[in-house]
Amino acid sequence: MDEQKLAESRANMTPEEQQALDELLANMAKNENASRSDGFSKESQIPWLALVGAFLGCVPGIVIWAIAGSFGLTWSLLGALIVAGAFLAYTKVCDRTNADESNLYGLIGVLVICVIAVYLGVHFAWAGQLHNALKEYGYDLSLGECAARLYEFLGLLELRGKFVGAIFKGFAFSALGGFGLFAKAGK
Repeated sequence: MDEQKLAESRANMTPEEQQALDELLANMAKNENASRSDGFSKESQIPWLALVGAFLGCVPGIVIWAIAGSFGLTWSLLGALIVAGAFLAYTKVCDRTNADESNLYGLIGVLVICVIAVYLGVHFAWAGQLHNALKEYGYDLSLGECAARLYEFLGLLELRGKFVGAIFKGFAFSALGGFGLFAKAGK
């Protein structure tokens, strides 16, 4: 509302009407500010940029897991590498953006990212093993094709159960490696 018109209207109002108008304007301002916010306090906001950093921190672990796994090698150090990369990148980005690194939503997000990263590492490791096996038998499929069609090949070879077992083994290795890493860091 125009300030001049508001002043003219106030001059013609009783004190009770002026008080009611002041309360109305205050409520309108409060509602406008509330509609601009996303409804979360700063403490409960999800640090999205830090979660992107956590995923990028997992990428080296995924790549190393895929390369080592394609030769049949897995151990808890690979899982620790993924977990360490995720948490290290998450805390670094939180420090740079002044986000709360102990935010519950952020920590849950990092754990979900670690689960996805371990799955991707196992998936690409099995795709690498499949690629190597098919190459030995003279089939010319790229690694990307093997990764994209992994479930199809696992079904044909009746290995889906072993693949699921390898995923859970990867989760266990990552948990053991992550706990071992954090236990050593806490000393």
